Amino acid sequence: MVVIILIFIISICPLQSDSGLGFGGLGVFQKSLEKKEEGQESQFERVSNGFAFLNPRIESEENKILTNMSLYLLGDPAASDRMDFYIAKNFYGGYNFESFQIFFGRKEFISTNLPMFPMNDGNDGIVIEKKFLNSFTLTVSPMDYYSGFQNFSDSYLRNYSDSSSKSGNRYRQTIQIGYDSDRIKMTSLFSYLNLGSWGVSSSDRNKTNPSGDEDFVYNANLNFEYKIQSFRFGFNFLLSRGIDKTTYNRERQNSFLPISGEAIYGFLGFQKNGFSISSGFFLPDADKRNSGGEILELGYVGMGTGLPRGFLLTRFLDFYPSVWITPYGLEKSESTIHGRNYSFYSPTILSYTINDFKFEIIGEYILPISNMYHRRGRIETDKKYFSKSFLSEISFQIQYGSRNSGSFFTQISFSKLYTSNDIQLKGESFSLSGGVYY
Repeated sequence: MVVIILIFIISICPLQSDSGLGFGGLGVFQKSLEKKEEGQESQFERVSNGFAFLNPRIESEENKILTNMSLYLLGDPAASDRMDFYIAKNFYGGYNFESFQIFFGRKEFISTNLPMFPMNDGNDGIVIEKKFLNSFTLTVSPMDYYSGFQNFSDSYLRNYSDSSSKSGNRYRQTIQIGYDSDRIKMTSLFSYLNLGSWGVSSSDRNKTNPSGDEDFVYNANLNFEYKIQSFRFGFNFLLSRGIDKTTYNRERQNSFLPISGEAIYGFLGFQKNGFSISSGFFLPDADKRNSGGEILELGYVGMGTGLPRGFLLTRFLDFYPSVWITPYGLEKSESTIHGRNYSFYSPTILSYTINDFKFEIIGEYILPISNMYHRRGRIETDKKYFSKSFLSEISFQIQYGSRNSGSFFTQISFSKLYTSNDIQLKGESFSLSGGVYY
C-alpha cells in the first residue's frame, strides 16, 4: 500500500504571548491517498478542506488571582455547523495564597515540560501547588478528569481511531515533586487512574453496568537531567501497575490481565553558538506471553501525548510506541495505523540558528518488538526480540522571524515517511505557515 500525503497550509495566527487576546486566520488543507492491493489497480482518494481558527490567550496575575487561558477554535467555512476547539497545555484560573497556590482547570505537569521529552501530560481538574526551599515544587491533584491531554499542537488534524467513545466515567489523582537548579533538574510523579466506564477495554465484563469494569492503572515517573557547559543528558524511568478486567481465561486462571510494566527514556544533547544536536531513545517492556502466544500480563502502559512528533507518524498513522491511555481510554493494537504497539523509539534533532533564521532536521525511527518469540514481560535489548519491520520519518523545517512582541514569522516544513517492504507505506507532507506575535 502506498500513501501520498500533500499538505498546504497558509495561515495568519497570533502565537502565545505573555498577555493579550489573539485572533487567527485562514488556511487550506489537502490530502491525497493512493492504495494498491495485490492484483488490483491503484485506488486514489483526495480530500480538500478549508479551515479558519481563532486563538485567544489571556495570562495575568492581579490581586492574587492567577489566569492562564489559551484555546483554539476551528471552523470549516464550507460547513457552518462544524466547530472544533482545543484547549492549550495550560488553561486555568487560580488563587495565590501566602503559602500555596490553587488552580482550577488544565495545568501541565512539571515532569513533562522538559527538553527532549515530548510526552506531555497534565491535570484537568483541581491542582494545589507549593514551592519550598527555593528550588522545590510540590504539586497535588485530588481530582483530575483525565482525557489523554489533547491539545492543538498534538491533536490538530490527527487521524484518531474511532474504536470507542471519548465519553465515560473516570478520574485520576496525582502527586509530583520537582527540583530545579542551574545544572540539575529532577522530578518524580505518582498517579492513580480509575478508568471506570471509559473506552472499549472498560466494558469487557460489565457491558450493561454504567460504572464499567473500573480498570485501574498506577503510573510512576522519575526524571533526571544534568547540564554541564554545552552538554545536557538525562533519563526518565517510568513504571505502570494495575488491572485490566476481562472474561475468565483458563491460561491465566483468572478473569483479569495484570498490568506490570516499565520503560526507560534517555537522551544526550549538545548546544553551542546557535548549533544544537540531541538524540534520545524510548524502550518499554512488552506484554508477557506463554509459548502459545496467549497474553498473561500487560507491559508498560503510557499516558499523555505520544512520543513521535513527525506529522505523518502522529497525524496520519496515529502511532504510539506502547499500549497507551489515549483520548479513547486504554488501547492496545499491533497494527501500523492506529498502532499502540510495544516498540523501540529513537529521535534525533539537529538545528542551527543564525540571526532570525532557524533550520531544523528531525529524524525518528520506530522498531516494533516481535511477536514471534515467547515474551518474558521485561525490557529486552537482544535484537532477536525485535521485528524486521520499521517506521521512520525525516522532517525538515525552516523558520524566519522573531518571538518578540509585534514581530512576525514564516515557516516552511517538509517531511517524508519511510517503512520496511512488508509494511509498504510511503508518505510526504508539506506546509507553509505564517504568524504574528503580539
